[in-house]
Amino acid sequence: MARRLDGDDGLLLRYQPIVRVRDRRLVMVEALARWRGDPVALGPGSFVPALERAGLARRLAAAVARIAASDLMRNGTPAGLAVSVNLPVDELEKRDTLSWIADQLRAARMPRHRLAIELTETSPVRDFSRLGRSVRRLRARGHQVLIDDFEMDDRRRRLLRLPFSGVKLDKDFVQSLATSARARQQVRRLARQGLSMTAEGVSTAAIWRSLRHLGVERAQGFWLARPLPLAALSAWVDRWRASQAG
Repeated sequence: MARRLDGDDGLLLRYQPIVRVRDRRLVMVEALARWRGDPVALGPGSFVPALERAGLARRLAAAVARIAASDLMRNGTPAGLAVSVNLPVDELEKRDTLSWIADQLRAARMPRHRLAIELTETSPVRDFSRLGRSVRRLRARGHQVLIDDFEMDDRRRRLLRLPFSGVKLDKDFVQSLATSARARQQVRRLARQGLSMTAEGVSTAAIWRSLRHLGVERAQGFWLARPLPLAALSAWVDRWRASQAG
Protein backbone atom coordinates (compact mmCIF):
# COMPACT_ATOMS: atom_id res chain seq x y z
CA MET A 1 0.00 0.00 0.00
CA ALA A 2 2.83 2.43 0.84
CA ARG A 3 4.43 1.98 -2.58
CA ARG A 4 1.15 2.45 -4.38
CA LEU A 5 0.35 5.56 -2.38
CA ASP A 6 3.48 7.24 -3.73
CA GLY A 7 1.90 7.38 -7.15
CA ASP A 8 -1.67 7.83 -5.88
CA ASP A 9 -2.52 4.43 -7.41
CA GLY A 10 -5.41 2.92 -5.54
CA LEU A 11 -6.44 6.16 -3.88
CA LEU A 12 -9.82 7.60 -4.82
CA LEU A 13 -11.43 10.84 -3.75
CA ARG A 14 -15.09 11.56 -3.36
CA TYR A 15 -16.39 15.09 -2.80
CA GLN A 16 -19.30 15.89 -0.51
CA PRO A 17 -20.95 19.26 -1.20
CA ILE A 18 -21.11 21.84 1.60
CA VAL A 19 -23.66 24.61 1.09
CA ARG A 20 -24.22 27.95 2.76
CA VAL A 21 -27.45 27.86 4.70
CA ARG A 22 -28.64 31.43 4.14
CA ASP A 23 -28.66 31.26 0.34
CA ARG A 24 -28.19 27.50 -0.40
CA ARG A 25 -25.07 28.24 -2.43
CA LEU A 26 -22.38 25.57 -2.89
CA VAL A 27 -19.26 27.04 -1.27
CA MET A 28 -17.03 24.06 -0.46
CA VAL A 29 -16.61 20.33 -0.80
CA GLU A 30 -15.00 17.92 1.63
CA ALA A 31 -12.44 15.59 0.03
CA LEU A 32 -13.04 12.07 1.35
CA ALA A 33 -10.47 9.34 0.75
CA ARG A 34 -11.40 5.89 -0.54
CA TRP A 35 -9.24 2.93 -1.56
CA ARG A 36 -9.89 0.98 -4.74
CA GLY A 37 -11.26 -2.45 -3.92
CA ASP A 38 -13.08 -5.33 -5.49
CA PRO A 39 -16.02 -5.20 -5.79
CA VAL A 40 -16.35 -1.82 -4.02
CA ALA A 41 -14.00 0.90 -2.81
CA LEU A 42 -12.96 0.74 0.83
CA GLY A 43 -14.00 3.49 3.26
CA PRO A 44 -11.42 5.37 5.34
CA GLY A 45 -11.96 3.22 8.42
CA SER A 46 -10.59 0.27 6.46
CA PHE A 47 -7.20 1.78 5.62
CA VAL A 48 -6.52 5.20 7.19
CA PRO A 49 -5.74 3.89 10.72
CA ALA A 50 -3.27 1.38 9.25
CA LEU A 51 -1.53 4.11 7.25
CA GLU A 52 -1.30 6.35 10.31
CA ARG A 53 0.17 3.53 12.39
CA ALA A 54 2.73 2.96 9.64
CA GLY A 55 3.80 6.61 9.77
CA LEU A 56 2.15 7.42 6.44
CA ALA A 57 -0.36 10.04 7.61
CA ARG A 58 1.55 12.84 5.88
CA ARG A 59 1.91 10.90 2.66
CA LEU A 60 -1.83 10.25 2.62
CA ALA A 61 -2.68 13.88 3.43
CA ALA A 62 -0.30 15.18 0.75
CA ALA A 63 -1.80 12.81 -1.83
CA VAL A 64 -5.34 13.89 -0.95
CA ALA A 65 -4.39 17.58 -1.12
CA ARG A 66 -2.58 17.08 -4.44
CA ILE A 67 -5.45 15.20 -6.10
CA ALA A 68 -8.12 17.55 -4.72
CA ALA A 69 -6.28 20.68 -5.83
CA SER A 70 -5.75 19.25 -9.30
CA ASP A 71 -9.38 18.17 -9.57
CA LEU A 72 -10.83 21.49 -8.48
CA MET A 73 -8.69 23.47 -10.91
CA ARG A 74 -10.06 21.53 -13.89
CA ASN A 75 -12.30 23.21 -16.42
CA GLY A 76 -15.95 22.52 -15.73
CA THR A 77 -15.57 22.47 -11.96
CA PRO A 78 -17.55 25.25 -10.20
CA ALA A 79 -15.33 28.34 -10.16
CA GLY A 80 -13.77 29.39 -6.88
CA LEU A 81 -14.91 26.29 -5.02
CA ALA A 82 -12.99 25.55 -1.81
CA VAL A 83 -12.07 22.08 -0.59
CA SER A 84 -11.34 20.76 2.89
CA VAL A 85 -8.96 17.91 3.71
CA ASN A 86 -8.43 16.03 6.97
CA LEU A 87 -5.20 16.26 8.94
CA PRO A 88 -4.39 14.65 12.31
CA VAL A 89 -2.99 16.85 15.06
CA ASP A 90 0.48 15.26 14.96
CA GLU A 91 0.90 16.33 11.34
CA LEU A 92 -0.78 19.71 11.70
CA GLU A 93 1.69 20.67 14.44
CA LYS A 94 4.84 20.03 12.42
CA ARG A 95 6.68 23.17 11.31
CA ASP A 96 7.13 22.01 7.71
CA THR A 97 3.40 21.38 7.20
CA LEU A 98 3.01 24.76 5.50
CA SER A 99 5.77 23.84 3.07
CA TRP A 100 4.35 20.56 1.82
CA ILE A 101 0.84 21.99 1.59
CA ALA A 102 2.20 24.87 -0.49
CA ASP A 103 3.98 22.40 -2.77
CA GLN A 104 0.75 20.55 -3.54
CA LEU A 105 -1.15 23.77 -4.27
CA ARG A 106 1.64 25.26 -6.35
CA ALA A 107 1.69 22.25 -8.65
CA ALA A 108 -2.05 22.68 -9.31
CA ARG A 109 -1.96 26.51 -9.28
CA MET A 110 -4.67 26.60 -6.65
CA PRO A 111 -4.88 29.69 -4.41
CA ARG A 112 -4.15 28.94 -0.76
CA HIS A 113 -7.46 30.29 0.52
CA ARG A 114 -9.30 27.54 -1.37
CA LEU A 115 -7.80 24.76 0.76
CA ALA A 116 -9.21 24.30 4.28
CA ILE A 117 -7.79 21.97 6.92
CA GLU A 118 -9.98 19.86 9.21
CA LEU A 119 -8.34 18.79 12.47
CA THR A 120 -9.31 15.16 13.03
CA GLU A 121 -9.64 13.41 16.38
CA THR A 122 -7.31 10.49 15.69
CA SER A 123 -4.89 11.42 18.49
CA PRO A 124 -5.10 13.62 21.61
CA VAL A 125 -3.71 17.16 21.81
CA ARG A 126 -0.60 16.98 23.98
CA ASP A 127 0.78 20.50 23.52
CA PHE A 128 -1.95 23.14 23.56
CA SER A 129 0.42 26.05 22.88
CA ARG A 130 2.14 24.29 20.00
CA LEU A 131 -1.18 23.54 18.33
CA GLY A 132 -2.18 27.19 18.73
CA ARG A 133 0.99 28.33 16.95
CA SER A 134 0.36 25.88 14.13
CA VAL A 135 -3.22 27.08 13.67
CA ARG A 136 -2.04 30.70 13.56
CA ARG A 137 0.59 29.91 10.92
CA LEU A 138 -1.94 28.17 8.70
CA ARG A 139 -4.48 30.96 9.04
CA ALA A 140 -1.82 33.58 8.32
CA ARG A 141 -1.26 31.79 4.99
CA GLY A 142 -4.95 32.07 4.17
CA HIS A 143 -6.20 28.59 5.11
CA GLN A 144 -9.35 27.97 7.10
CA VAL A 145 -8.62 25.57 9.98
CA LEU A 146 -11.62 23.72 11.39
CA ILE A 147 -12.21 21.40 14.34
CA ASP A 148 -13.82 18.28 12.88
CA ASP A 149 -16.54 16.14 14.48
CA PHE A 150 -17.33 18.50 17.36
CA GLU A 151 -19.74 16.69 19.67
CA MET A 152 -22.33 17.77 22.18
CA ASP A 153 -20.52 18.21 25.52
CA ASP A 154 -17.28 17.76 23.60
CA ARG A 155 -14.27 17.07 25.83
CA ARG A 156 -12.16 19.22 23.48
CA ARG A 157 -13.99 22.44 24.36
CA ARG A 158 -10.76 24.11 25.44
CA LEU A 159 -9.68 24.04 21.78
CA LEU A 160 -12.27 26.77 21.21
CA ARG A 161 -9.86 29.18 22.90
CA LEU A 162 -7.45 28.72 19.98
CA PRO A 163 -7.87 30.73 16.76
CA PHE A 164 -9.69 28.09 14.73
CA SER A 165 -11.81 29.34 11.86
CA GLY A 166 -14.76 27.29 13.02
CA VAL A 167 -16.12 23.86 13.94
CA LYS A 168 -17.87 21.04 12.14
CA LEU A 169 -20.70 19.72 14.24
CA ASP A 170 -20.75 15.93 14.54
CA LYS A 171 -23.67 14.23 12.78
CA ASP A 172 -25.10 12.81 16.04
CA PHE A 173 -25.00 16.31 17.54
CA VAL A 174 -26.77 17.72 14.48
CA GLN A 175 -29.41 15.00 14.39
CA SER A 176 -30.24 15.59 18.05
CA LEU A 177 -31.18 19.23 17.38
CA ALA A 178 -34.79 18.35 16.63
CA THR A 179 -35.35 16.68 20.00
CA SER A 180 -32.77 18.06 22.44
CA ALA A 181 -33.08 21.53 23.94
CA ARG A 182 -29.60 21.09 25.40
CA ALA A 183 -28.16 20.47 21.93
CA ARG A 184 -29.83 23.61 20.58
CA GLN A 185 -28.59 25.62 23.55
CA GLN A 186 -25.01 24.50 22.92
CA VAL A 187 -25.21 25.46 19.24
CA ARG A 188 -26.55 28.89 20.15
CA ARG A 189 -23.67 29.29 22.60
CA LEU A 190 -21.16 28.47 19.87
CA ALA A 191 -22.85 31.02 17.60
CA ARG A 192 -22.55 33.71 20.28
CA GLN A 193 -18.82 33.01 20.43
CA GLY A 194 -18.64 34.04 16.78
CA LEU A 195 -17.62 30.60 15.55
CA SER A 196 -18.40 29.56 12.02
CA MET A 197 -20.29 26.27 12.18
CA THR A 198 -20.82 23.55 9.59
CA ALA A 199 -23.49 20.96 10.34
CA GLU A 200 -22.53 17.45 9.26
CA GLY A 201 -25.01 14.65 8.74
CA VAL A 202 -27.97 16.81 7.68
CA SER A 203 -30.44 14.05 6.85
CA THR A 204 -33.88 15.70 6.79
CA ALA A 205 -35.58 18.89 5.65
CA ALA A 206 -36.56 19.57 9.27
CA ILE A 207 -32.92 19.64 10.38
CA TRP A 208 -32.05 21.88 7.44
CA ARG A 209 -34.78 24.38 8.35
CA SER A 210 -33.56 24.60 11.95
CA LEU A 211 -29.99 25.51 11.07
CA ARG A 212 -30.55 29.14 10.10
CA HIS A 213 -32.44 29.89 13.33
CA LEU A 214 -29.54 28.43 15.32
CA GLY A 215 -26.85 30.47 13.57
CA VAL A 216 -25.26 27.57 11.65
CA GLU A 217 -23.51 28.87 8.56
CA ARG A 218 -22.99 25.78 6.39
CA ALA A 219 -24.39 22.28 5.99
CA GLN A 220 -23.55 18.92 4.47
CA GLY A 221 -25.21 15.54 4.60
CA PHE A 222 -27.14 12.96 2.64
CA TRP A 223 -30.26 15.16 2.45
CA LEU A 224 -28.19 17.50 0.28
CA ALA A 225 -25.82 15.06 -1.40
CA ARG A 226 -23.80 11.93 -0.83
CA PRO A 227 -20.05 12.02 -1.51
CA LEU A 228 -19.66 12.25 -5.28
CA PRO A 229 -17.04 11.51 -7.91
CA LEU A 230 -15.72 14.74 -9.41
CA ALA A 231 -17.44 13.96 -12.71
CA ALA A 232 -20.84 13.96 -10.98
CA LEU A 233 -20.41 17.26 -9.15
CA SER A 234 -21.57 19.61 -11.94
CA ALA A 235 -24.71 17.55 -12.54
CA TRP A 236 -25.49 17.68 -8.83
CA VAL A 237 -25.11 21.49 -8.88
CA ASP A 238 -27.65 21.71 -11.70
CA ARG A 239 -30.14 19.50 -9.82
CA TRP A 240 -29.63 21.45 -6.59
CA ARG A 241 -30.29 24.77 -8.33
CA ALA A 242 -33.36 23.34 -10.04
CA SER A 243 -34.72 22.16 -6.69
CA GLN A 244 -34.46 25.72 -5.37
CA ALA A 245 -36.29 27.14 -8.37
CA GLY A 246 -39.05 24.60 -7.84
